[in-house]
Amino acid sequence: MRTFLAASMMSALAGSAMAQSGGDWDMTGQVYLWGAAVSGTTSTGQSIDLDFSDIVDKLDFALMGSFTAQRDQLFTFADLIHLRVSEDKNAAIGPGVPVDADARIKGTVLTAGVGYDMARGEGARLATFAGTRALKMDTTVNLGIGGGSVRRTSSETYWDVIVGLTGYTQLSDDWGLSYYADVGAGETDLTWQTQISFDREFDAWTLSLGYRYMAWELPSSSTLADVSFSGPVIGAKFTF
Repeated sequence: MRTFLAASMMSALAGSAMAQSGGDWDMTGQVYLWGAAVSGTTSTGQSIDLDFSDIVDKLDFALMGSFTAQRDQLFTFADLIHLRVSEDKNAAIGPGVPVDADARIKGTVLTAGVGYDMARGEGARLATFAGTRALKMDTTVNLGIGGGSVRRTSSETYWDVIVGLTGYTQLSDDWGLSYYADVGAGETDLTWQTQISFDREFDAWTLSLGYRYMAWELPSSSTLADVSFSGPVIGAKFTF
């Protein structure tokens, strides 16, 4: 039911945005690298603490990017993070019984919304928005014990409705400050995100350097009680 409400809300917001778009949209795309550390707690009370180097060692694939379309004071945006990590381990139990284990984890976070500039002036902007965030985690574990094997899989997807503020302040001819914050709930108990970055403008693109934090408090049925990602982020923005 909550998934349906989130999807319905996004459909209505997007429809409203397109209905009001009587002219051209300004498009901005960004590719970025988020050097995030992961921390959290499992539903059984175990702590999770992985720094960025731990994730890189186990990383198979990563995709991070965002897209914004704006016309006058109205805008819509989407941000996607997709990671695939894996780990293989060999050990022994009892009197020399070999155990082979490999784990594959896929994680996807999609944040999207529609917003409106509440205030705009020379070198400054403040906007509010509403939207949705989806968190999807797929885990596969294969255990080989002696001559047998066991396979375990799990898949969890959570949709939340979010609201937030975003803005920009020009600091000099070449530098600006961007900021973003949202909070929401739905299929999770609570989710929130903050980001602040310094933007260096060049002729054809903009370099963004900042810090980002994203977290969830998950329901009791989840394998995790809470999880958060935090760390520096560097990106390149292109307007077309």
